[in-house]
Amino acid sequence: MSQYHQLPSTELASLISSQTSTSERIISYFIDRIERLDGAINAVVVRDFGRALVKAKHCDETIASHISKGTLESFLASRPLFGVPMTVKESNDVAGLPTTRGYVALKGSIATKNENAVNALILAGAIIIGKTNVPQNCADHQSYNDVYGRTTNPYSALHTPGGSSGGSAAALAAGFTVIELGSDIGGSIRLPAAFCGVYGHKPTHSLIQRASPYDLGCIGPMTKHVSDLKLLMDLWVLDEQMSDDNSGVRADLNLGEFRLKKALHEHLPRFKKSTQLSDLRIKVWSDEANFPVDKATKESLKSLCEKLKKANCGVVDDSCVSGLPEIGFTADEIFETYLTILCGVYSGRLSDSEISFCNGPFDDDEKEKDLMLSKIHHISHRQVKLAEAKREKICNAFNDEIFGDFDFVLAPVAMTRAFQHQNSPAFMPFFVNNKRTLNDVGYERNVFWTGCLGNLTKFPATAFPVALNDDDYLPMGFQLIGKRFDDFKVIEGVRLISEALQNRMFEPGIY
Repeated sequence: MSQYHQLPSTELASLISSQTSTSERIISYFIDRIERLDGAINAVVVRDFGRALVKAKHCDETIASHISKGTLESFLASRPLFGVPMTVKESNDVAGLPTTRGYVALKGSIATKNENAVNALILAGAIIIGKTNVPQNCADHQSYNDVYGRTTNPYSALHTPGGSSGGSAAALAAGFTVIELGSDIGGSIRLPAAFCGVYGHKPTHSLIQRASPYDLGCIGPMTKHVSDLKLLMDLWVLDEQMSDDNSGVRADLNLGEFRLKKALHEHLPRFKKSTQLSDLRIKVWSDEANFPVDKATKESLKSLCEKLKKANCGVVDDSCVSGLPEIGFTADEIFETYLTILCGVYSGRLSDSEISFCNGPFDDDEKEKDLMLSKIHHISHRQVKLAEAKREKICNAFNDEIFGDFDFVLAPVAMTRAFQHQNSPAFMPFFVNNKRTLNDVGYERNVFWTGCLGNLTKFPATAFPVALNDDDYLPMGFQLIGKRFDDFKVIEGVRLISEALQNRMFEPGIY
């Protein structure tokens, strides 16, 4: 097999465990691809090839030993990724590797322990071969910083792969990995996935544990194949117990904690195995006046809806040209609520000097920038708490008026497909350079479709590819959104849709 990058992680693991191939051979294959092809893309910015090859050799020796003892099946039962290579987003801690979040001041800062989600992957047998690029502070829909530079879209060097998990999506699209660990506070998983023609799932908030004070963000899987989304979610939801010493050996189980997680995993809503596309009920939110979707994206969404209807999808309600009037909140109200909470997040995330910068002064022609940055500087606890209360009302409206009649909302991931690189300072690009526009409105409005429809509501949402644009060969992708804790239903819905579309795996022309 010479095309390992085209296989899901489960098939790679099977090749290794059956000794049809070896972990060392497969990891060498991915290392070779990165070294040959990543120069122009700049996705895998931290490389750990030496340690990865040592671990791969050990995996192969372990497989051989368990085969000789007749204990391989039991050994692999809790290690579905044994020997499989992967990358993770640079902002996630991996012991022995730098975590800078794109800050020059943190260059050379080495993590001393694995982040919990990383540790769960290692305990499942995965081998981390590197880390992928982010914008500074993970705060942009592009991926540029002054530590590692700019990441480009594998489909076009002129276009962004998105952000903040842009390096992750680019690495998947370019075949440098088949699974990735991303994070999402305003579309940082879903937008890059859509821009690069791969899959990305933003989980229900709090479903996967993470030590984070930010009430909008969460981690989640990004993959080349939809089947791997479920595998990674299973790992993280049913993680038994993290190893405190990063040795890869499970610590003694806290039995009460384990039973709670197991019960949660078993009772998460799922479709019956017999569920088909004809059983799905989908509500479409296609456009918004103040968050306008471009012509190509609207046409692609319309085409998707027509294909789903022809494939006998149960219900595809695309009757509303703009908005979802049923929920009783305008898009502007929803966006303002999200933005208030987001500014509260950033006000606690920035240094004193950065907060001081947010207070100005500004030029007369930078009124909008003044408004946005001053909001970060002056945001009050009361404003955030009021926004949180409104957030719950918005969520309840979705549950009562939409999810009572429909399983999912189908919507754009952004106002446009991947756009050309827009120059901006690395620091707070959403707010500092608001002269940038998309579709003739402020650049920051691009966050509406992901930040408001997933992060604000805490709903699970999966981005998936549907086609390549005829004009520029850039991927077109959308998101399927479900109610809280319907993660596995959403992922299964995406699988059924992809199957109905007979989605082939998209690949950029770099091979």
